[in-house]
Amino acid sequence: MNLKRILNLRAKTRFYSDVANYLKSGIGINRAVEETGKNIPKNIRNAFFNCIESGNFSILHRNEYKDWFTKLDISFFDIASQTGRWDIFLKNLSNISKKTEENINHMAMSLAYPAFLLHMLFILPNLSIWFLNGLPAFLYKVCFNLSILYALIIAVFFFSNKFLYMALYIPFIGKLLKDNIYSRILFILSIALESGIPITKSISFCDDIMESFPPLKRKFSIVKKHINSGNKISEAFKRARFFPENILTSIDSGENSGSLPEILNREFNFLEQSIDNRVKSGIKVFGIFVYLAVAAAIGYKVISTFSSTLAPGDLL
Repeated sequence: MNLKRILNLRAKTRFYSDVANYLKSGIGINRAVEETGKNIPKNIRNAFFNCIESGNFSILHRNEYKDWFTKLDISFFDIASQTGRWDIFLKNLSNISKKTEENINHMAMSLAYPAFLLHMLFILPNLSIWFLNGLPAFLYKVCFNLSILYALIIAVFFFSNKFLYMALYIPFIGKLLKDNIYSRILFILSIALESGIPITKSISFCDDIMESFPPLKRKFSIVKKHINSGNKISEAFKRARFFPENILTSIDSGENSGSLPEILNREFNFLEQSIDNRVKSGIKVFGIFVYLAVAAAIGYKVISTFSSTLAPGDLL
């Protein structure tokens, strides 16, 4: 996620939420977008409006719109257009954007104090040393170090999505990513099946979500193969070993009872709550860990500084 997309999160969250609320009051999607789209740039609003009228959202994949619409957004737009459930999909997208914004704020707050301590410990003393070497040397050192910092940040933004699937193998983070994928699939299938769309078509709505995760994408292709062959949904996911056992049991129960959309939606809500709790807890633990690491670094530097100025018998 790049910086512009982060800055646009709040406006996008409000836009999705306002449109969803207008739709619940009985206003059509076109008028809802026209009435509520004043908080976003005109070209973005017009592009979205034109896509709704044409039913083709592929134009939103262009670079000029990437700071506003993610692949998940566009996938949800396409499904909402086919199912007519714009209010549900937009409300869910609004919640996702809001949670993302909250998590970024929590992360920034947890790292703010450790970052300040590091700044005071390492950067300020070096600034004075660089300045004593003359203004040209000072500017060179500052620019050189800042360029390295910004290069690292840019590299993370540009290449994080390309290697995102590798995070599946990292403890805690990998489990969060998998559960996040599972929740999106459960949500899409629950709404699509509830809208009367056949499972063979409903399952294809989830393809875009799997694009960034090759290991899970291979398993998902096995699921689609079994479903297209006429197997039960629970049996298809079980043969591919895609979902955890508890979700497979719930899907099987939903199929047998005829309440599969409701069961899928229940599992989606449970996963969403679990993910939200774990993310907030993880951010707090990460902040504490960083704080302790910085405190240890400060302690080491202070002790090493004083010990270098003391003679062997000074402490006796």
